[in-house]
Amino acid sequence: MSAPSKPKRSRPPQAARVKRMGLACPHCGAQLSTRSSTLIAPTCRDLYLQCLNPLCSASFTGQLIIVGQISPSAVPNPAVQLRTVPPRRPAAFERTDPGTGPPPANDPPPLIRRA
Repeated sequence: MSAPSKPKRSRPPQAARVKRMGLACPHCGAQLSTRSSTLIAPTCRDLYLQCLNPLCSASFTGQLIIVGQISPSAVPNPAVQLRTVPPRRPAAFERTDPGTGPPPANDPPPLIRRA
């Protein structure tokens, strides 16, 4: 008699997956893991990080800080005052004009004329 097998867990659809923020170890380049964190303020958290490379095993402290908001909250907290910043501009290869398309990758840089 064999043990009952566990049902396979299906992966969520691409849209439902959460992309995790990743930091690299400044010494060996391996991924860092957040071991713990402490809330300092509504917009600031102290992080305690450890390198996942067993040969390195370096430990670090850092901070995660919210510095601005792109769009205002529908339920704002009066204790939190953040400056509103414009959304990031897409990179040149993401911008397309309907008539021209993306910029060619092999064009030389524009010449700068000096007076």
